[in-house]
Amino acid sequence: MNRDDLLRAALAAFSLTPQETATIATLIADNAAVGYRSAYHDALRAAGVRNSAPLIVTPLVLMQLQLRSQQMAQTIAATYQRELASAISGFLATLDDNAPEQAAQRDLWYWLQRWASERADYKAGQIANAEVGYAADLATRSAAQAIQSGQYGPPPPRLRARVVPSESSSDFCQQYAGQTFTLDELNDIPAFPAHPNCIHEIELERY
Repeated sequence: MNRDDLLRAALAAFSLTPQETATIATLIADNAAVGYRSAYHDALRAAGVRNSAPLIVTPLVLMQLQLRSQQMAQTIAATYQRELASAISGFLATLDDNAPEQAAQRDLWYWLQRWASERADYKAGQIANAEVGYAADLATRSAAQAIQSGQYGPPPPRLRARVVPSESSSDFCQQYAGQTFTLDELNDIPAFPAHPNCIHEIELERY
């Protein structure tokens, strides 16, 4: 079933089965692949700048961006499938029964594309922040290990790790936020960001 047939069926039925919703979500993902890649690229670059790790686009990075955008499209389709079904039903209910079918299809498709774009912007930022944050966490832990092993020369500076910021809206992160840990204890605490939209990270500080 191509896009026009699917939209025609949706308009005729004024409701969508889960299978139709999933198919529409897949069509959105396929048609918005370039937009998803662009949104993810922009979000990754912004997150990198905030973490002093600017994005350098190489052929390998472009290939990874392509793969990640496809994965993100699948995630968006799965995450928002129920919301999409409800939203489409609501949108279809607002259409004029006497409107030309072609115009109704066009309006529905524009609406679907806008819906996908909005979700892509949000999801791209969420995923980029998590990935850049996780890379920063690995770098911090690697630096702590190097310091402990004397790679920067003896004697190693007196350092400890602190989870920042000290505020948290997450019950999971609350037990770590603002707390300090010895470098030996780093392996006993989770990697940050610990969940979607997590704002926490590990910093090394002298004491």
